[in-house]
Amino acid sequence: MSTTKIEQNSESHKSPEHESVGRDVVLSISDEELRIYDQLGPEDSTVKKWLAENGIGKNDRIVVNNTVYIAKPGDFLTRDLAATQERTLAAARTIVDLEAAVDKHTDAIAEHEPGISEELADDVGEVALDAAEVEEPDSEITGPLKANELQQSIEAAGPYVYLKDALPPVVRPSDEHDEGESKYDFLFADDATYNAKMQEFGQYVPETEEDKQRAYYDKYVTEENRQSSLESLVLSYRANPQLRTILEKHGVSPDTVEAVDAIRENAAVRLDVAVVLARKLDRMAIPDSDFGWRVVENSRGNLKVDPLTGKRMDSRTYAVGMALKMLDGEFVEGLDKPSDYLYEDDGRVKMGQHRHAARAILMSS
Repeated sequence: MSTTKIEQNSESHKSPEHESVGRDVVLSISDEELRIYDQLGPEDSTVKKWLAENGIGKNDRIVVNNTVYIAKPGDFLTRDLAATQERTLAAARTIVDLEAAVDKHTDAIAEHEPGISEELADDVGEVALDAAEVEEPDSEITGPLKANELQQSIEAAGPYVYLKDALPPVVRPSDEHDEGESKYDFLFADDATYNAKMQEFGQYVPETEEDKQRAYYDKYVTEENRQSSLESLVLSYRANPQLRTILEKHGVSPDTVEAVDAIRENAAVRLDVAVVLARKLDRMAIPDSDFGWRVVENSRGNLKVDPLTGKRMDSRTYAVGMALKMLDGEFVEGLDKPSDYLYEDDGRVKMGQHRHAARAILMSS
């Protein structure tokens, strides 16, 4: 028997399926039990009884383990990724606040209670965290790093090593040429040099590849986007403990903006993270999932183009690249609208397939 908690939202939530959603119905049931109800469908008598027992109305959302579902009649349980991210972000902030409070409390115990050891103070903190049901991520990567971190990452990538070149680090090129001269220095040169350059350029200075990279970097890698990515990273490593382990193995604190920068600019860190996400996507994007067909089929005949490199890539590589942008300070959050996503009659994503896939591999456990 599931236990139910009703939360009245302070404001209505918009979704592609409903004009507004009134309440969140939080259920303490297993994902497996929820899956069974989903397979039976909304017209099944057992499901109707279950909905009635838990007071779930047609405009309510079902919340299980911080994952939000919309119980619409046609497709029944459809994940609301935006609402799920909003809810888990709030939970993560609470956890961070709790951990800070526990640290402060244990420090106070050690300082003001001479009779109690630091070990006991730590135990008190652990008990407090346990009471809040905060789980520490399991580590799946063991052993010390080799001196050549990138080489180790390449060796560990196996069949996913192609991601090293497909999704390279994003680093802002220097404003100066390698020889230390700006490409605009000719503007201040003698007349002969100036005239020759202007004739060579056809009366204008062409934009180089480095210019394009600088313009892209300055537009997207902003302080606001880096901070937003840090929030996404904290959420993601709680769902994907390997991400935290990777960062710590490379000597980067996962709770700092330096971790965001490392995912963007450190080739070894970026490859390790990309491999974890690509493997997860390959496990999740199966025909029976709600992933869009373009991601499921991953056809080489229907490629996407990376906006920075101009490289053509298959849908899964593109989705992993988008997930990296969400973690590394390139992605502009808050621009998603309900109209950006369309769904098939069976609940499968039709429009917004790659963003859906990226968020799914980052936020689902």
